[in-house]
Amino acid sequence: MLYVIWDVGPLYFRDWVDTRPLVEGIFGADGTDSQFWIFFLGLSRDGTVMLPEGLINLNAMLIMFICFLVAGVSARLKAVNSMAIGSFLASSALIVFGGWTGAWLVVMGIVMFSIGEMLSAPKSSEYLGNIAPADKKAMFLGFSQLPLGIGWSLESYLGPTLYGKFASKEQLSRALLGDTGMSTAQIQAVPNGEAFDALVLFSGQTSEALTAQLYAANQVGALWYLMASVGMITACGLYFYGRWTYRLATS
Repeated sequence: MLYVIWDVGPLYFRDWVDTRPLVEGIFGADGTDSQFWIFFLGLSRDGTVMLPEGLINLNAMLIMFICFLVAGVSARLKAVNSMAIGSFLASSALIVFGGWTGAWLVVMGIVMFSIGEMLSAPKSSEYLGNIAPADKKAMFLGFSQLPLGIGWSLESYLGPTLYGKFASKEQLSRALLGDTGMSTAQIQAVPNGEAFDALVLFSGQTSEALTAQLYAANQVGALWYLMASVGMITACGLYFYGRWTYRLATS
């Protein structure tokens, strides 16, 4: 579930999130010409737009800079509780992505996701290390990667497939080209990756207006909601599992 942000997030941010207000809020209406900030924040060459990889890299930067703070909070929590809270926060971030496309809200979602990841991922290894027999800790920790491998394999198929069905601006643009009167042969002649540009030219509307129209007319956030539901179920399962194991340990 969590891996969808790295597999699908860049495509979603590219298609639906306008990051110009984000850059303007930090540097002003003209952006920045500082090569340091352009490189560090993953901005476009003219310094007016944050590229999708820049948004994704916020996750890595947050982990580098605040992981020790989150670890201090996590150390005060039981392992299962920390995993449950982390899963809840990460899943809530996916709901934010699905419900809003404002750049600042997306950044807030990335912050939530990163904190959730830092609360849950390390604690899962700690928990397995604690419950493993002394002579089998390495085996337990090794096999703990198996569910991750299975999950990532499933997500690597489901994520892009669901994105193509619900949220791909390319596919949605091709459908709208047909609805606005372009023939099937003409649509098929449009090169891959250029359907939205063709829609702008064919309809005579601005790219901003068409993006808003496509977003309003389709269930673009459905992918994120589906993935978030898995995370929410996981968070609830971890919470009740933690309560059950605590009662066993204290009885």
